[in-house]
Amino acid sequence: MSNGSISQVPMSSPYLRERSWRIATLALILLLVAGLYSHVLSFQFVYDDTNLILKNPRIHDWNGVFGAFSSAMWSFEQWTANAGFYRPVTAMAQTTQWMLFGPEPMGFHASSLVLHLMLTSLVFGLALRLQWPLVSAAISAVIVGIHPLVIQPTAWVSAISDPLSVLLVFTALLLFARAVQTNRYWRPATAGWILVLLASLTLERAWLLVPLFGLYQWSMSDHLPLGARIRLALRDGMFFLSAIATAIAIRLLNIDASPALSTIDWTATLLSVPSVALAHVAHFIYPFELSIAYDDQLLTEPTLTGFLLPLGLLVILAVAGYWITQRTARRSGGVFGLMAFYLLLTGSVGGTFTPGDLIQDRYVYSAIICCALWIGSMVPNTLPDTQLVQVGAAMLLVWGITLFLFHTDNLHIWSSNQALYERAVSRAPNKPRYLLNLSNTLRRENGAYSSCALLERARLASQQGAAGADAVKIAFSLGNCYRDSEKPNEASAAYDEAFIASNTRFLPAWENKVLLWLNSGHPERALDAANAITENSPQYGRGWHLMGVAAATLRDWDTAERAFRRALVLDPTDNASQTYLVRVQSEIRKNSL
Repeated sequence: MSNGSISQVPMSSPYLRERSWRIATLALILLLVAGLYSHVLSFQFVYDDTNLILKNPRIHDWNGVFGAFSSAMWSFEQWTANAGFYRPVTAMAQTTQWMLFGPEPMGFHASSLVLHLMLTSLVFGLALRLQWPLVSAAISAVIVGIHPLVIQPTAWVSAISDPLSVLLVFTALLLFARAVQTNRYWRPATAGWILVLLASLTLERAWLLVPLFGLYQWSMSDHLPLGARIRLALRDGMFFLSAIATAIAIRLLNIDASPALSTIDWTATLLSVPSVALAHVAHFIYPFELSIAYDDQLLTEPTLTGFLLPLGLLVILAVAGYWITQRTARRSGGVFGLMAFYLLLTGSVGGTFTPGDLIQDRYVYSAIICCALWIGSMVPNTLPDTQLVQVGAAMLLVWGITLFLFHTDNLHIWSSNQALYERAVSRAPNKPRYLLNLSNTLRRENGAYSSCALLERARLASQQGAAGADAVKIAFSLGNCYRDSEKPNEASAAYDEAFIASNTRFLPAWENKVLLWLNSGHPERALDAANAITENSPQYGRGWHLMGVAAATLRDWDTAERAFRRALVLDPTDNASQTYLVRVQSEIRKNSL
């Protein structure tokens, strides 16, 4: 410095070189991740996307945003209206996507990919904020970017709530880490509190991430007396916990639907958690042929292979993880290791709440992020000249190559419903839901049922008590399959099965039965089926209309006229019944001459 001027930092300074290396490293990682996921832009809507995106009127205009705050996520669907999912921020994100891209899937997939790239960058930045070396930040970001277990929340449009909620929480953690390190607490902490609140209104699983803040404060205050560390950790934990409490209060003020926890078999849940958690660990280490369904089931008793061995292995993994963390992890690295194990267990518990889908990758999405940071925290700046560390580095390299090689295959299954359900049926051959979905998908894409075998397998699995079965849908689809295969007797029996399984409430089953007999040249049977509909539900106008059609086909004009008149009383806008009634009355006049 001379003459009062500020000296310029030379371009060759270590700071600028380090910054350039960081930018270049992150750019290379993002290019790698974007390249791996580039095919997702040509993917279709799959799985629940049809209902949650294409058929969801709440996200098709901005007015639906206000309704999202006063209703449950599935409230537009009568059969799932009480599912208890309150996610208004997710609805806002989906509405924004719809207004920007309409019903085209490419825009939805592009925005999901952008979220994934943002989260990869955030993990990289968080590791650097924690003052870890560049290699640690790079390895953590690469694991998050390419691990096949994060494909489901990235490639499935309806799962946007997972990356969005995690992005909000980890952005809050980044702000909080800055606040702790600079002692400028309240402004960044308040911004983080708002982000945690938004995350809690995006996905309920975001609530589980709150311990991160108290644990991080605990790890960073290790120079203080024990009492002071406890007070600071509790202060910060309670501060962010208040954001969760606020989200719950908003939820309770707007909806009264909640998951029916009283119906959960808690004994089966606790017995099944070890095997489910171990399955997630196995998929993390060796993600070969991942799926949305696996051949799993709830346990009802503590078996050796289903409970005791998985529990013992989890304990061994926990002890080994603690031992490795104590000896190799950097400051705060143990926080992410502990959170990864905790989120693994809570994600496994959440899976047992839906017995038809015990194992889903998205249940442990946040655990993967924490585990990536934990692994990164144990990477040394330079490779020490010890055989053990060199072996560990070689294993990490081989594992990274394995993740890379498995990525394309696991990504491809999300390209279409057919690919998704074929993988599900191959991994879970006795899951009724996916047998049904594959059969219906093949029918839509091929124009007809190639075989009723899938539906027959689904019905058999349902009759044997398989979890996640929908006997009504299976029987109804089987009836349609037999109808298209020109097997009217089998189709009629299947429609009866669907109607009975619904406690005589699913009237479309008997509607199809009437149409079946009409189209196969048996109007007398069609009339019997229509009579059954009107006797069961006399206020159902469609039943009276079908009775009129069957009676008119039999030239029973008086019965037909009475039926059509009744249909019009119940529904004056029924133009089809009005047209038929005019024709029937014309025939009655001809016969009276």
